[in-house]
Amino acid sequence: MRSLSMRSGERAGVRGAVLIVINSSLAFACSGEGAAAAMARASLVGLTCFVLSVTATIFSVTRARKLAMKLPKAAAALAVLLVALHPTIWLGVSSGDCGQALLVAGPVFAVLHGGIAGFVMLAKP
Repeated sequence: MRSLSMRSGERAGVRGAVLIVINSSLAFACSGEGAAAAMARASLVGLTCFVLSVTATIFSVTRARKLAMKLPKAAAALAVLLVALHPTIWLGVSSGDCGQALLVAGPVFAVLHGGIAGFVMLAKP
């Protein structure tokens, strides 16, 4: 009859696997030569994109308030929602990837805001 309990060798294997997973997640942390510069660059890009997004949103909301159409107002509301969800707010550079995700997501949100602002600015009253 086979027992459902683990033998000591199997327990050691499980412990070893758990330690490998824990250590590998620590290995992906941002450290080493150039890490501080990469994190600073990612912070600067993220903050710049956030400021551009907020500026585009302010222009969109200001212009949409002057227009009596519903579509520009909905676009301006979407821009405000995107500012609230901007990665600079919730995505840190010390999350383990030296800010690489912020280097990608920040400009994507800035382009989205630019497109929304362009749409609202080009809307005819």
